[in-house]
Amino acid sequence: MTDAEIVRLRLVNQQIVATRCQDPAQVVSSLGAMPAQDYLGTLWAIGLRLPDATEQDMERAIADRTIVRT
Repeated sequence: MTDAEIVRLRLVNQQIVATRCQDPAQVVSSLGAMPAQDYLGTLWAIGLRLPDATEQDMERAIADRTIVRT
């Protein structure tokens, strides 16, 4: 396996490319958990995996408790 193939597989497995997720809860669930010490960084990490999502979508998921920040 080449380095390029390893990089591609890692990006796919981390839902950064070719994401199958439709909402913030699916992103967090697919990864098991995400570090959330840096609030804006957490929003960015989830949004990166949902190309059509907005910051308001992430805020709504937190407010609705479909994702939980601890």
